[in-house]
Amino acid sequence: MSEIIKEQVRVAIVGAGPAGIGAAIGLARRGVAPVLLLDRWDKPGGIPAKYSAEAGGVRTYVQPARGRVLHGQQFVDHLLDRLASTEVELRLECTVLELNAERRELTVVDPMHGKTRIAADAIVLATGAREETAVERGWIAGGRDGHRLQTMQLLQLSGRGKRLSWGQPVVAGSDLIAYAAAAKLMASGAPLVRMVDTSTRPRASWFARWYFRRWGRPEWQCENSLNVSPREGDSRIWQLRFQNDRPIPCDALIVSGHLVPNAELLVEARLETRTPLHLPVTGACSQLSAPGCFATGNLLGGFHGGSWCTQSGLRVAKAVSRYLEACPESAKPTW
Repeated sequence: MSEIIKEQVRVAIVGAGPAGIGAAIGLARRGVAPVLLLDRWDKPGGIPAKYSAEAGGVRTYVQPARGRVLHGQQFVDHLLDRLASTEVELRLECTVLELNAERRELTVVDPMHGKTRIAADAIVLATGAREETAVERGWIAGGRDGHRLQTMQLLQLSGRGKRLSWGQPVVAGSDLIAYAAAAKLMASGAPLVRMVDTSTRPRASWFARWYFRRWGRPEWQCENSLNVSPREGDSRIWQLRFQNDRPIPCDALIVSGHLVPNAELLVEARLETRTPLHLPVTGACSQLSAPGCFATGNLLGGFHGGSWCTQSGLRVAKAVSRYLEACPESAKPTW
């Protein structure tokens, strides 16, 4: 059995989305080094990196300083340009197996280094959020084949340069992400997009709904239950049956939005959280219940865009820097 490699860094950041990149840039500006930025994907940028700049793309990421709205990948490219001017080490395809919050240690594995144990003076969790599944929402039942997708799967399909051929897609959800998904469908040629949710009115703000009208206006309706089943005589077309038993034809159901924090590491490390979503309990400056551990970005709960997450990362970098300045030598991890 090969020996586990041991490393020591000043700060380890888990998650290379906008919040994690923002934290890394902020720490580098303050002269904190070495900083290690980890991500499980094969490219940095998190969810925004999936919104590529291509025909049929939807611009949803704001650059407030320049007053521009960009494709997600363009937004990420600007962040990566800033990150490239620092000495931060970015390590991709790196899975965190365990977090020991008390000792501030990460056990990680990646193709290049194998299994590594990383000790840090401070750890920043920027693991973001994910969409609730149909099962977690509790009001969507029925078919579970290729006719049902999450937003990420929709982006992966459309990102291959493939024009989507759905004529009657339905989006389950009505927040900002759901409206972006509906805009993507309409930009890809869908003549009609229906949007359903349990709320009495769309969850997205008036401004967001107004902005996405440039791609089209989804047909909205409120429903308390939704059942997906094949339509008799044609297995290619499915139908949605609502609480009033009124069927509607559907060739794709996009289960979109309704974000919940990616809190697995928090729970496994027994850091304090608030149920049922396991939102991290934070003190001043987003510090977690274990000294030297911090949270930032959408892991803190709610839905926030890329610019807010970047600023959240910059703010937590300031807090981490202050913590390190005040951290006594005896509190630092040792092998």
